[in-house]
Amino acid sequence: SSAVISLSFYLATRPEALKRLQEEVDPLLESGSFNPREYHPVLNSVMFETFRLQPLVPNGGERVSLLQGFQIGETSIPGNCVIKVPSYTIFRDERYFARLDEWIPERWTTQTDLVKNRLAFLPFSIGPYNCVGRPLELAEISLVMAHLVHNFTRQL
Repeated sequence: SSAVISLSFYLATRPEALKRLQEEVDPLLESGSFNPREYHPVLNSVMFETFRLQPLVPNGGERVSLLQGFQIGETSIPGNCVIKVPSYTIFRDERYFARLDEWIPERWTTQTDLVKNRLAFLPFSIGPYNCVGRPLELAEISLVMAHLVHNFTRQL
């Protein structure tokens, strides 16, 4: 629900993005061929950009360091230590993204130079602790948002 609220906010403040999204999903919904599990460039880009600015899990996941510890640069991490790197911090780090505080869905499609390191974008985590519900969540958000923007102006 928080993702749908955030997406609705950004689309309400960017009518041109809402129009592009409607142009993408309207024909698919009207023909009955919309599949929320397929890749839709505009829909996916607005979702990813929203997840970047309003992470699904802002505080990130926890990990426990190896018993022997390890070294990151000049920093020594002791063994058996809880480590947390907040998604919010990573997604707004200038080493990974340009124009950090701007909602620019095109960074995921036509302005890829705004993403300096795509590997830094992990809204569902990675590895054995990644979100098992990721495919369902993406499909559900896609379906809800497609119907919401499709019916938006028809209800006014």
